[in-house]
Amino acid sequence: MRGPRRLHVLADHIPWFGAHAGYEQLAERLARRVDLDARIVRSRTSRGQIRLGRLHARLRGWSWRNDLVYAAAELRFAWRTRLSRGAQQHVLYGEGHHHYLERWRKAPRHVIATLHHPPEQWRQFHPSLPANLARLSSALVLWRRDIPRLEGLVGPGRVRFVPHGVDTEFFRPGPSAARAGSRRILYAGQNGRNTDMLARVVPALA
Repeated sequence: MRGPRRLHVLADHIPWFGAHAGYEQLAERLARRVDLDARIVRSRTSRGQIRLGRLHARLRGWSWRNDLVYAAAELRFAWRTRLSRGAQQHVLYGEGHHHYLERWRKAPRHVIATLHHPPEQWRQFHPSLPANLARLSSALVLWRRDIPRLEGLVGPGRVRFVPHGVDTEFFRPGPSAARAGSRRILYAGQNGRNTDMLARVVPALA
């Protein structure tokens, strides 16, 4: 009898997201599935991890790299997956960890990255981002519009759209909402949001 499929996940710990928000919640869900042997490697902020990341960056020639916590997580992830041939690898934040892909000229199909930023926002990352994304053989995106652009890098038919999920067990109106007697709008976040449109919409609704 075959055991559960093995999955390695490179995730990040982003403390301001809270306990119920952020894409890395997917790692928590995957870890609870009984049909998967999901092993999670998270970035950790500590002096030891910064030193490890600095050493890794120095050995790889990334003298300009300052996201040393991410570099350390990539090294631990590579070490964890070194003997797991064929096991799925999922890099949850592909843009932040695109240097991990420099291990391959073309990554094997079992290495998947989720991309969060449309191409017009790639300028905030290192200039090597597009070339490193082209090393992927398969990718997930949270938007449909730029799938053709991504397929131009990754390959035709190798980019899939997956909607960004919401934990509706936690994020739902409380029992007093129906009795409030007024309409309310919840606006969350600022990264990638159209705040200029929000400033126009709110007075129009009011």
